[in-house]
Amino acid sequence: MILVQSLLRQSNGSKLVGVLLLIFLLSACGGTDKAVRNSGKTRTTKSASTKVTKVKKKVKEVEWKESKDDEKPPITNPPSDFESKPELIKEDVYDITYFIPFDANSYMNKDVASDRFVQYYSGMLVATQILEKEGVNLNINVVDEKKRKFENIIRDEVNRNTDVIVGPYSREALKVAAKFAKSREIPLISPWQASSKITSENPYYVQLRPSLDEHYYSIFEDIKEKYDLDQVQIIGRTTNVKDIKRLKKLQKMAKDVWGESDEDLLSESLLLQDSIDIGVTAFDSIFMDDKPLVVIVPNWSFEDESFIYGSLRRLSVEKGLSEVIVYGMPIMLESEKINFDYYSSLNMRVARSKFVDERDYDVARFKRDFVTKYGALPSDDAYEGYDNLMFIGRNLHAYGKNFQHYLNEDQGYYLQAAYKVEKTRIDNADDAPRSVDYFENKNVDIIEFKDNRFVRNME
Repeated sequence: MILVQSLLRQSNGSKLVGVLLLIFLLSACGGTDKAVRNSGKTRTTKSASTKVTKVKKKVKEVEWKESKDDEKPPITNPPSDFESKPELIKEDVYDITYFIPFDANSYMNKDVASDRFVQYYSGMLVATQILEKEGVNLNINVVDEKKRKFENIIRDEVNRNTDVIVGPYSREALKVAAKFAKSREIPLISPWQASSKITSENPYYVQLRPSLDEHYYSIFEDIKEKYDLDQVQIIGRTTNVKDIKRLKKLQKMAKDVWGESDEDLLSESLLLQDSIDIGVTAFDSIFMDDKPLVVIVPNWSFEDESFIYGSLRRLSVEKGLSEVIVYGMPIMLESEKINFDYYSSLNMRVARSKFVDERDYDVARFKRDFVTKYGALPSDDAYEGYDNLMFIGRNLHAYGKNFQHYLNEDQGYYLQAAYKVEKTRIDNADDAPRSVDYFENKNVDIIEFKDNRFVRNME
C-alpha cells in the first residue's frame, strides 16, 4: 500500500485530499488500473471489486431535408480531406481515458519523481467541478500507464465506448497509442510530447505541446513586427556541432518569415566558450549606439545552461550604455542561474507555451480553489492538467466525437495559454488534394520582462 502523504507535498496545516485517496487505489494489490470515473454530477471510484454502471449514450441523429431544384448549389469540386470537416455527432456523455505515469509502485520506495503527475491529476479534478457547472458530462477513466506493459493496458482499457484518449507520457507508449487510436478511429490527445516522428497520416492525433520550431517562429514573428533585420544577431559556439546545425536550420526558417534570399538573413556571432568564461571580451563590436541590438539565444537544453548563462553575463557586462534585447527559449525562465538582474538589463523576452499570470482573476480563483481543496499550492503541472481537461471537455461538448477537426475554432485563453490547434498537412505529388497528417498546437507566447515582472506580450 502507498502512504497517501507521499503523493502530494502539503503545506503546514494542510489537509489530505480526495485525489490522493483515488491514486492510492492504483497501487492496491490485485487492484484495477482505473482511478476515477466522473459522469455528469455523479462521481464513483472503481476498485477490483466495485461494479460501475455505464451511462448509456444517446447519439443525436443528423437532420436531413430534401432541397428543391432551385435551392441546389452549383456543382463544384469537392473539398480535399485537408479542407473538409466531418458532420457533428454529439452524445449526452463522453468517455475519456487518461494514461498518466503515476508509477504508483515507486512511492513505496519514497520516490517522489512523479509528483508532477499527481499535481496534473489534481488540476484535472478541479476542472471537473467547473465542467459540471457548464453542463459537460464526462466519464473519466484514469489509468497508471506504468502499471504493466502498455500494449496490454491500452487493449484492456480502451473499448468501443471510448470517445477520447489522453496520453500516455512515454514516447514509445505514445507511438503505440497513436497507432491504436488511428486503427480504432478514436481521437488521441498528446499533452506532453512534441515530435513529428510519433505518427503520420493520422487525423486522430492531436499534439498539444508546440514543437521547437513553433517557438523559433514565434520569436522571428515578434522581431519582424518590431525591429529591422540589421539589428538582429543570433549566437552560437564555433566548435559545437549542434549549434552549427541549429544555426543553418534557423537561417532557413528565417526565410519563411522574412522572404526568400540567396544569402543568410540573420547575422551570426560565433563564440568560443573560453572567451565567454575567461576572455576580456566575447562580443567585440556588435553593439549599436543609435538603436537596440536584438540578440537571439536559440539554445534550449539544460546541457547548454552554462553557455546560455555565460553569454547573458557577458552581454550584460559588455553592452555598456547600449540597449540590448535578448530573445530566448523557456530555459531562460527555468534556469536557477539566470536572475532578475539579467532579465532587467537585457530586456529579456522568452518564447513559452505555458505561462501563468498571477494577476489574472481566473488564475487567482484556481489557486484559491486548489489550496482549499488540497491544502497545497498548485504547480505548473496542476494548471496544465486543469487547462487540458477544460479544453478537451468544452470542445467535446461543443463539437462531439469528431471534435479534433473543430479545435481551430477555440478562441479562449485558459490559465496558462491559448490553444491554436491547426492541421499539419501532407503535400501529395502531382497536385493531388492535400490531406491531414495530424493536428498540432502552434500557440507560443512571447513573455516580456516589464516593470520588474514577466507579462504576456499581447500586442
